[in-house]
Amino acid sequence: MRGEVCVNDSLKAPLKAKITLHDVEKDMLFGIYHSSALHGGFIMVIPTKTTFKLTVEAKGFEKIEKEIRFNTLEQAQSNFLALRLTPNLDSSENE
Repeated sequence: MRGEVCVNDSLKAPLKAKITLHDVEKDMLFGIYHSSALHGGFIMVIPTKTTFKLTVEAKGFEKIEKEIRFNTLEQAQSNFLALRLTPNLDSSENE
């Protein structure tokens, strides 16, 4: 699976973010990935027919959590995940 992490605004600036995958069925960490600070892109190799909780975190931005699952290899290879992070306006978390 491939994708990108960007700021959720009109400029869509790329973000370096931590991407965590948690295997929901086995209740265990599957992997920790990072998007590129240069272009926001990332690539992950994940098994099909497994449900994952994907968490995306970047300093100064709201965290994203979502479930993903691909039933076929073709589905996983053709999917492009565009993750848009919103700036966190709570100043206590930005310090």
